[in-house]
Amino acid sequence: MASTSAIAKLFGMTERNVRYLAEQGVIEKAKRGKYPLAATIQKYIKYLRSKAFEKEVEFGEYDRERTLHEKAKRQKAELLLERMRNRLHWGEDVELVMTEMLVRFRNRILGIPTAIAPKLYRKSVPKIAEALKTELYSALTELSEYDPAMFVDKEYEVLYDEEEDDSTVPKNSEGGSPAS
Repeated sequence: MASTSAIAKLFGMTERNVRYLAEQGVIEKAKRGKYPLAATIQKYIKYLRSKAFEKEVEFGEYDRERTLHEKAKRQKAELLLERMRNRLHWGEDVELVMTEMLVRFRNRILGIPTAIAPKLYRKSVPKIAEALKTELYSALTELSEYDPAMFVDKEYEVLYDEEEDDSTVPKNSEGGSPAS
């Protein structure tokens, strides 16, 4: 049997901490102020190992979260680079350009009858069909003429030939790049 003060010296803590551990059931108490030495040491070592395991789990979670954070930062940087190279566009930009193209096409198609009706007055059916076909093909050709410059973001210059040029990265008010 060992006294409270002997256990406290052995574990490097106060007597009050020893009594607290006994109350919590961490170490074994035989009677008032007396502890079975071997059983107390074994239980305290088991307690410390369980605490170390908890810390290891917490540390593992931290590593996992940090890894996920770094992966997200890398993906963000890759997307920004693709945007700078004009290979990736914001959904809002694509929607705006496509809406503009389709509205122009719609207006062109709807304007065909008014534009060619006077030309077709008293023409034969084959001539009317040919004139309509010509106008429709012209409108469709205009729609098919895709111009990548419509999507170029004025904020970035397009990088050609995979060149790396820090001057193409817009600076924020602090003087750094937006991805930092």
